[in-house]
Amino acid sequence: MSEQFYCVYDWMTRDLGLHGSERDVFAVIYSFHGSVGAFTGGLQYLMRRTGATKPTVMESLRRLLAKELLIKKERFEKGVKLCEYRVNAARLPAGSAGQETLPGEGKDFSRPGQEILPGEGKEALPGEGKKPSRPGQESLPGAVKKSYPSGKETFPNNKEDSKIDNKEDNKEREAPAPVVSRNTYGEYDNVLLSDGEMAALRREFPDDWRRRVDRLSEYMASTGKTYRNHLATIRAWARQDEPKKEKKSSYADLQGGLRL
Repeated sequence: MSEQFYCVYDWMTRDLGLHGSERDVFAVIYSFHGSVGAFTGGLQYLMRRTGATKPTVMESLRRLLAKELLIKKERFEKGVKLCEYRVNAARLPAGSAGQETLPGEGKDFSRPGQEILPGEGKEALPGEGKKPSRPGQESLPGAVKKSYPSGKETFPNNKEDSKIDNKEDNKEREAPAPVVSRNTYGEYDNVLLSDGEMAALRREFPDDWRRRVDRLSEYMASTGKTYRNHLATIRAWARQDEPKKEKKSSYADLQGGLRL
């Protein structure tokens, strides 16, 4: 669907003192002045044509009404409130009322909830109907996108595409971690040890490795705690037990000495 161009005349700035979004909103509404007489397209239409936000469009309408450059009329149709805006011809400078109407102006916008854009049904010109790159921006014929050596058609400074490409590259570089098979041991079958870890455990604790495994199994079953590496946990507990053994042995020697 193609849209017409609205015209910003010199007298809008020179004689009326309008600038920025306020001038653009007035220019869009003025484009209906010489044909249908009133604008009923709604805020969304003004936002799309001027590229301004909703609060900016509403503030521009408020200022234009305060300056008596626009006349607002409200009506209800099937319980829906509709607003129409007309240019106050009495406030226009001399010679402006006879300005030439642009091609495609004068379409009906009176149906609620539906906007019929000016120029509908006409043969599209080359380059028309392209999707704007930003909300409210009209695509101009002959717009060229920048191409990069990768063969992808992208816009300059497209950071999102770069992030996606980097993630894909990182996935290719990351090698899958080897899967280690572990068996269950202990009284409650919840101690996980690989064959290599079990061999190391029996080598380090030849006399009581089974008791140490059952101790960890019982502790995890009763408390609900889990550990990443069960062999490392057994070794840590063994280091914690060494000072207790030395203290107990010294106390036994002292008791024996006292008996003598």
